[in-house]
Amino acid sequence: MVILGVSIWFWIVMVLGFLGLIWTTETESPLLAATIVGASALVAHSIFGVSIFALVASNPLIAIGALFGYLVAGVLWAFPKWYFFVRNRRDQYLNQIRGFLRGCGYDQWDSATTVPDEYLDRYFKQFGQRRRSIIPLARDHKSRIIHWMAWWPFSMIWTLINDPIRHMFRWTWETLRGTFDAIARSAMGGIEVPEYRPPSDEQ
Repeated sequence: MVILGVSIWFWIVMVLGFLGLIWTTETESPLLAATIVGASALVAHSIFGVSIFALVASNPLIAIGALFGYLVAGVLWAFPKWYFFVRNRRDQYLNQIRGFLRGCGYDQWDSATTVPDEYLDRYFKQFGQRRRSIIPLARDHKSRIIHWMAWWPFSMIWTLINDPIRHMFRWTWETLRGTFDAIARSAMGGIEVPEYRPPSDEQ
């Protein structure tokens, strides 16, 4: 079967390469991404007779313009991608401190945005985090940002597919959490769970 003058197997190889590049943007593997591109170009040339290099050489101005546009688009994409990345880090941090406060028996754990002073010593003993590791700085993520720029089409596709779906399920969870808790309380009937009280040091 031939599509646009090329064997269907060529398009299958290209689609597999495309999917592989999307996967490398999620795993942030630039070397593997470059390997997939090189292997795909080699297969296209040696097996299907489609020479990417010949197309570039025969249309140098178009190739230069396309490269420039690609670089500009990559830089522009890095800004919203960085925002999505930081927002995900924020959500991870909030989940961490809320889980910690819940384990401590803190009543308002589900709406907490920071660790109360009385729990700070215990928190830092458990996680040992500093402010710099919580609030991302661009200089600490140089290779990651460059990777987003270099492979922006695949990074964009994966982000636009993955992030909205994840946020949709998170919103659904937050909306229905109270309903699930009510079902649990109803199903458990009148069971009372004793509260553990540590033994007193007083004699």
